[in-house]
Amino acid sequence: MKPAVEQLPAWIAAGKPWIEQAMPLLSGKEGGGIAKLLAEATPGFAEAAQAGKAIALPQLNRISLCTTKVLVPAGNQVIEDQFSTGQPSYREFLYTLADFSGWGSNFDGNGPFARLQPGGGNVLVEAPNPGGNLTTDRQIFAHTAAAPLGTQPQLGAAPPKKPEVRCDSNPVPDLNSGIGQPGEPTPKAIEP
Repeated sequence: MKPAVEQLPAWIAAGKPWIEQAMPLLSGKEGGGIAKLLAEATPGFAEAAQAGKAIALPQLNRISLCTTKVLVPAGNQVIEDQFSTGQPSYREFLYTLADFSGWGSNFDGNGPFARLQPGGGNVLVEAPNPGGNLTTDRQIFAHTAAAPLGTQPQLGAAPPKKPEVRCDSNPVPDLNSGIGQPGEPTPKAIEP
């Protein structure tokens, strides 16, 4: 016990500079003032947290239900068409992202540029141009190498927005339904 008591005066002397710095920090002008302000604000913070919990938790629950009952089952569907890989649609989406990463890679020494065939060919195609342009044309024309086979998914009107209907009460969309299958080509070939 005696060696520990012998070191006590040196330990106290070493702690004095810290105490000299800590006293102003805990004074009313610095840390003590902040502590007082925090003590006054804490009841308001607690009320806000309680009110936020009452609002946020049900909303988080609704997002979770929508995800598990609608979004995940829709993503797990296999789209059956001429391009089907037999994989769920969420995987096909991820494959597309991987394809995009390889699409612009430096594979032939010309740099990281996407290689596209902008068009050309002997098949004349036309498509509607609902907004028109400066000359108010309602149709646009181009040439392509082959006649388009169809448009998939089919373009249609936007579904109605119903903000009062909970997402998890909707049925799982059928990605293989009529509108998901190939429709009339847009643009379509013009017969000569």
